[in-house]
Amino acid sequence: MVNDDKCQGLHVNMFNMFIKVRFLPLVLIQSVIVPLVQCKSGNLSDVNNYRAIEITTAMSKLLESVIFVSVSSSSEIEKYQFGFKAEHSTGICTNVFKQTVDYYVYHGSHVSLTSKRLLTM
Repeated sequence: MVNDDKCQGLHVNMFNMFIKVRFLPLVLIQSVIVPLVQCKSGNLSDVNNYRAIEITTAMSKLLESVIFVSVSSSSEIEKYQFGFKAEHSTGICTNVFKQTVDYYVYHGSHVSLTSKRLLTM
């Protein structure tokens, strides 16, 4: 049986490898966006009565949480950054990123990710 520390170390190594080789497997970039009604007694045909949630895999959520810890421990975060900050949703940011990657991959382009530092435990 694998203990938690060993499992955590394996995930960190895997995520660092993704950063080094500039590759994310499809399982980490696929998601489903589901509209949720905010007020069931309200007007169901009103677009403002809905909010979107993004359903992703557990591995994708784990990677997002590791990135959040890494970025939030930085001494200075870009003031216009809306993802990976406390009290800020990463869903829209992640979805825009995924759609951009999908667009370029679909059209035959290579997509690269640049990071200043690797993740740590």
